[in-house]
Amino acid sequence: MSIPYDFTSEQWGMLRPKADGVLLPYQVDKVIIHWGGSGYASTTTAESIKRLQSWDAYHLYTKGWSNGIAYNAAIDNPGSIFRLRGLNRAGANRGDYEPDGKPENEEGFAVVWIGGAKSQPSEAAFDAMTAIINSLGNPPVIGHQEIYYHGTGGSRTACPGGDWMQYIADEEWLNAPPPPPPPDADWPQPEAWAAPSWEKAKALGAINEFTVPGDGMEKDEFFVFLDRLGILDMMAELN
Repeated sequence: MSIPYDFTSEQWGMLRPKADGVLLPYQVDKVIIHWGGSGYASTTTAESIKRLQSWDAYHLYTKGWSNGIAYNAAIDNPGSIFRLRGLNRAGANRGDYEPDGKPENEEGFAVVWIGGAKSQPSEAAFDAMTAIINSLGNPPVIGHQEIYYHGTGGSRTACPGGDWMQYIADEEWLNAPPPPPPPDADWPQPEAWAAPSWEKAKALGAINEFTVPGDGMEKDEFFVFLDRLGILDMMAELN
């Protein structure tokens, strides 16, 4: 599974967790949507990062949760996806939805929208949520309000709000847009003297239509390039 994060934990400034590893045996079988309860949605990346840093410090130092911010990933109205605990640390999803005897800490991938009851998710936020769910293989999706609120005697929460519950009811993640079309004429192209060789390399599968002519190449990429051309096998036979 590869989640299309726009920001890693380090890039937005997540505090170093006090404990490493998983909190519990962790096998994702569903996505649980939350809201941040902050009232209004963030409208800029800078605002989103500031809120994440505040929540992280609160969860780590005030709540005493050893892995800091309680969610696995976050999205905002500008459409960015932030890695929080990621896939290697369970989120704080207490309660048992099925019930199957396993707390949601062991099963749920918690995604928090950086917004609340006084605002609405943008189309970009819906798209970001869809991208996460698709990347996880389209598991079942529930709202936080569908499980007991942190396991306390049946009390419930409005989280994640009506818009996200409608998104869940409509199974919007199954209506993801098709992959982007091939690059248009504005995409960088090789110079005329290199064009014939460039087309041969594409035909052989060594590069594709999204390869940028001026990009540099790392050593590992260089050897993959040679391998796709069959040169490494040819050299092995000569030896």
